[in-house]
Amino acid sequence: MAAPTEKKEIDISLQAYDPEYCPVATGLRNIGNTCFMNAIVQAMLGITSIFKTAYLQRESDSVANNPILQLFVKMFTDKSRINEYTQTLYREMIGKSLKRIDLTRMDIWSQEDSYEMFVFILEELCKCPDIEILFNHRTTTTRKCLKKGCGHTSTTRDTNQMFIVQPDIKVDQLPETKSDETSQDLNDFLKKYVSCVPDFTCKVCKDKGTKLTFTKVTMIPEVICVVFRKYFQKRATPFPMKLKFADVKEKKNYIYDLIAQVEHSGSQGGGHYYAICRRKDGWKRLDDESVSDGIPGPTENTYLVFYHYVGDEYV
Repeated sequence: MAAPTEKKEIDISLQAYDPEYCPVATGLRNIGNTCFMNAIVQAMLGITSIFKTAYLQRESDSVANNPILQLFVKMFTDKSRINEYTQTLYREMIGKSLKRIDLTRMDIWSQEDSYEMFVFILEELCKCPDIEILFNHRTTTTRKCLKKGCGHTSTTRDTNQMFIVQPDIKVDQLPETKSDETSQDLNDFLKKYVSCVPDFTCKVCKDKGTKLTFTKVTMIPEVICVVFRKYFQKRATPFPMKLKFADVKEKKNYIYDLIAQVEHSGSQGGGHYYAICRRKDGWKRLDDESVSDGIPGPTENTYLVFYHYVGDEYV
């Protein structure tokens, strides 16, 4: 359950990473250009709160009537058939994508995008409210008009399930908002950042142009997913092994550990996906059926990273 990062209005606790629900490393069979799905499934298998929540509530309607969530429960309870369940998941998700009314669809046997597969799977899992709150974070965004003599500000509050950032963690900032030319620390960026919105019309002066935005995270969940936009620029974006978010009133930090990263080698036109994940038997590189020791950390191929809440640090 998500927790506020500054003002604690109600008694809310986060579900900590539980090693008991972390699997032993197992390879997944590639049944034809399915590395994109294998990599994201491997990353999600390390999110212990998904399995703990679904397993402990497996008799509830929200879990029992969710076929995709049921597959994840089976992956946890019957690891000997994990390839069978993964292949079923692939067919189910491709079938669901083909029925979508938008243009975001996937074709069978073709190379697709791990991030898009993650979004599709998460949409299905989040039909269970207790799974949805594991990913939801809230932000407050203030927009400021830059027209001389106006300076009007407006504030919106949003709920999202992942952070999407540029590889250099600068988010298209205007020259006057940059403190220097170095990239912002990822942990600091996730807490708050300044960016700009082009072609935004001010409600007061009606001026249409670039407006400053100040975004601040106000509530954090158990699971933090960060997606690096690397379509046009591949570089090693620094990210830490741990994240900290302060609760000033309670005088403590919420601590998050890196648990998985999805890698994509190649280019926008093609390539190969694999994952580096935390498992019961240590960090592993999970490359389809191949399982070997892995070393977590930034590379130019890192596409998504996942952090899980592990506990509190009192200050």
